[in-house]
Amino acid sequence: MAANKTVPTEVSVKEFLDSIEDEKRQEEAVALSKLFAKATQLKPTMWGYSIIGFGSHHYKYESGREGDQPVVSFSPRKAGLSIYGISKAIAELGFIPSQLGPVTTSGGCIQIKKLENIDLVLLAKVAKKATSLNK
Repeated sequence: MAANKTVPTEVSVKEFLDSIEDEKRQEEAVALSKLFAKATQLKPTMWGYSIIGFGSHHYKYESGREGDQPVVSFSPRKAGLSIYGISKAIAELGFIPSQLGPVTTSGGCIQIKKLENIDLVLLAKVAKKATSLNK
């Protein structure tokens, strides 16, 4: 089996955040990084070139594929913020993704166009729950 491409790196999260060219997206990424750090009580780490992850957990599928991935993570993209690792927590808390605000979903990813339109208290609660599910 092929090795996972997205693994923790030694790249500085601050340097990555500082390198985001779009000022608004950079502000959102910094704010989201702080929110996730507080909610999860975990330090951010760069996973690959563009994903900021919090914590790590090992997974193993029935197919035999296994690896490590962040408990909660996000990537600031041109079109918005892509958030990973919270879908199961949303379901466990008994609500649907749209209760966070205007979001789109794709697989296990939630996309946010503007962080200012999102219920940040609820998002922090979801990140905290995701952390407890993956300990």
